Amino acid sequence: MGAIPGVPMRRVVCLLVLCLPWAAFALPDQFFQEGLVTDADNRPVEGEHRVRVRLFDVERGGQALFDEIHEDVPFVGGYYAIAIGSVAELDAALFRRGRLYMALSIDNGDELDPRTPIVKVPAAFAADVASNATGDITPRTVSIPGFGMVIDQNGRWVGDPAGLGGGGGDDEGDTPAQILAKLRAVDGADSGLDADRFDGQDSSAFVRTAEQVLERLRGVDGRGSGVDADRLDGLDSTAFVRTAEEVRDRLQEVDGQGSGVDADRLDGFDSSQFVRTAAQVRDLLRQVDGAGSALDADRLDGLDSTVFMRADRDTGTAGNLTVRNGIDVGGAGAVGGTLEVGALRVQGRVGIGVGDPGVALDVDGEVRATATRVDHVQLAARAAPPADPAEGMVYYDRARGVQAFDGQRWRPLSRGVLQGGDDACDAAMAGTIRWSGAAFEGCDGEAWTPFGQGGGGGGGPGPGGEAATAGLHCLDLQQQGVEENGVYWIDPDGGNPGNAFQAYCDMLTDGGGWTLVARTVVAGLTPAQRDAIRRGGWDAYSTNGYGSPDPDSPIYWMPLRHWNTLTARYPNNTFWSRTSRDSVRMRGFTVGAAAAGHPWDWAGTVAGHRSLIDAMRGARFTTHDRDNDIWGRNCASQNVGFNGGFWYTNCYQLSMLHSNGNLYALYSNVDHRVDFNEVYLRPNPEPARPDAFRRSCLQILQNDESEGSGRYWIDPNGGNSNDAVLTWCDMETDGGGWTMVAKTVEAALGDAERQMIWRGTWADYTTNGYGSSAEDSGAFWMPLAQWRGLTELHPNNTFWSQTNRADVKMSNFRIGTEAQAYPWSWNGVVAGNQSLINDMRGARFTTHDRDNDIWGRNCARDNVGFNGGFWYTNCYQLSMLHSNGRIYALYSNVDHRVEFNRLYIR
Repeated sequence: MGAIPGVPMRRVVCLLVLCLPWAAFALPDQFFQEGLVTDADNRPVEGEHRVRVRLFDVERGGQALFDEIHEDVPFVGGYYAIAIGSVAELDAALFRRGRLYMALSIDNGDELDPRTPIVKVPAAFAADVASNATGDITPRTVSIPGFGMVIDQNGRWVGDPAGLGGGGGDDEGDTPAQILAKLRAVDGADSGLDADRFDGQDSSAFVRTAEQVLERLRGVDGRGSGVDADRLDGLDSTAFVRTAEEVRDRLQEVDGQGSGVDADRLDGFDSSQFVRTAAQVRDLLRQVDGAGSALDADRLDGLDSTVFMRADRDTGTAGNLTVRNGIDVGGAGAVGGTLEVGALRVQGRVGIGVGDPGVALDVDGEVRATATRVDHVQLAARAAPPADPAEGMVYYDRARGVQAFDGQRWRPLSRGVLQGGDDACDAAMAGTIRWSGAAFEGCDGEAWTPFGQGGGGGGGPGPGGEAATAGLHCLDLQQQGVEENGVYWIDPDGGNPGNAFQAYCDMLTDGGGWTLVARTVVAGLTPAQRDAIRRGGWDAYSTNGYGSPDPDSPIYWMPLRHWNTLTARYPNNTFWSRTSRDSVRMRGFTVGAAAAGHPWDWAGTVAGHRSLIDAMRGARFTTHDRDNDIWGRNCASQNVGFNGGFWYTNCYQLSMLHSNGNLYALYSNVDHRVDFNEVYLRPNPEPARPDAFRRSCLQILQNDESEGSGRYWIDPNGGNSNDAVLTWCDMETDGGGWTMVAKTVEAALGDAERQMIWRGTWADYTTNGYGSSAEDSGAFWMPLAQWRGLTELHPNNTFWSQTNRADVKMSNFRIGTEAQAYPWSWNGVVAGNQSLINDMRGARFTTHDRDNDIWGRNCARDNVGFNGGFWYTNCYQLSMLHSNGRIYALYSNVDHRVEFNRLYIR
């Protein structure tokens, strides 16, 4: 079945094919077509659409005999009506053919299936017998059934000399009144006769338009009517209640307690007994407004709310105190759901936003204290961090000072707290907190700054508060200390602040630092806002943007020139499409320059999230006034209406607002409707290169410099730090100190990463490395020169292949020199773990461009496709990614598929 592009069609039901009711001598070559069109979800199509009509003499295929296009045909409840032949001229000779079929297509979609046969009424353009009746009648003879020939071939009358008899038994012919009466008698249902010109009925009263069809069907859709109008009202007509008696009986059955039906007019109950007036409501509420009723009827029950418990007098409670909408303590004024306290004395436990407080004060939400004196804060020293810490927890360690948990790891909160003093703030004092006697101050390495004078909320002189203090992006502002969501100034190119602009930053979700680049919230969109999305031109999408980044604005688009800068300068990033359903997250997202049509691309999908539709990879941006898609027309304006600017290919992709008014998730073609879509970009945070490097994760741990598992810079070979590498350190498992040297995660792999693994050169594997050690990346390889440095540094080491099935652990792992082709070896298996395949012991390393295996050909290139660099012997061994796209555990030859494989050395 055909479809409107972008809107899967369910079916088209043809209702009527009518001939215009004119006298035979003036009959125009036109006929009407009316029908019903629904989409794949059985919903009637609405709005104006382009309809193409073609006529064929075969049911399928063939050459079109007639072709015309009707622009802007209105669809009401799925119904439409067109006059075929009103655009292009119909040749009456078409209807002399034995068969004729009509084919329809909508909005440049495929032809709707099946074609509709043209039946007898349109064929009256060329009636079987009277095909020459438009001029002189030229029959060879005239015969009348039952009478025989009356005019012979010479044109002479040979019938009854009395001539043809008239009606009523007279010898006279029928009068006009008699002819009218006869035609009225036969012009009925199934008569096959259309006598509009004679029977006094005006053809203008016929059902012609979609609106008339709709009203007529609504009127006749009753039991036994023979008409099923379900497509209009969504209900099965066989179950309809039609008569007054049926309505009464049905309502009397269901009008009971809890039925939700009020049938006062039919069931004999007087509606005056129902609760209708304000006085009745008040009386009823007075009855139920008691302890445990969960009802607050202050406005109706005559009780003055000033007698409620306010804390402006001594108040005691023997039970729990639950506050949902805020407490006004000591006349502080309206607090909007927060708690402002002048003095609060608690014996026991208080929970705000929590049903069962676990400590003296347990708060889920915001607590704001103003003009509050803090005499001192004391944290008891602990030998180890608290078990199972929650995000935001703080503890004091004698050796490392105050530590705070950010949800993933413990980070130093300060280098200590000084009690007074005039110490100078310099690089050595950076991170120190002091009490100056008037305020707490922090040293940033250059000056002491009182707490509370940094940025926040987009205002003030702090980071992002004005153009002069703009950050490179939201993550940059977060790293400068901005902690709250809000609109801030950013300057992605880091140049002149004169081109800085304001952007919304999410500083709290999933680590924060997210820069909003686009938003649509469907509810409440005005016509002007819809038009800004759908009809925005190239300048609006590429140069100027539209809407506002303010969180209250339902539409926003950051100009694509800024998308280009953010992704070009920070290619190690994450794209996030956040919706009311599943989210999309892509790694290594890019948006090209305007001259290239702003094409977009990405490296791969973040594990645990949906993916962008792969067909859109590499697509260029199309707007209402600039066509860059690969379809024959403009997908932004001519697909199924105005869909607005987006990355289209052949028009089956999505946008920020569909022409039907819906918004769809970017991971599926118009299948998943969502309430909103917010699109963010964030550079993936990377630790700054330190001034001095440790050689392994174990050294970082042993020198008490660990901040928990995460990414650290190390220099396994020591000396020249130019070959230092940013890797992942597991600081928790089995004592910690594990240095990641390689990994593959199948679900997170992008095409570029797959090709790098399979086709990586000798230099890629031994000197340069590839991929990223970031937690959500799909592939990483530390150069083999660094592997060797680790095994030389820690000869009494363990090699660990970690998978989701079983682990491999080998003791005294070794990597040889480059001259030896980096052979690997080990002493034995760590008890309780699987072993590396023994045949690989001593194997040399082979890559796509350098063959060091013992097989007759190159195992990395010629075995079963591209298996990539690894330690092969006769090609029965494994690699980091098989040519079939799967990963296999290193303890068996292609027998045990795993989801990931992470390699560590300690």
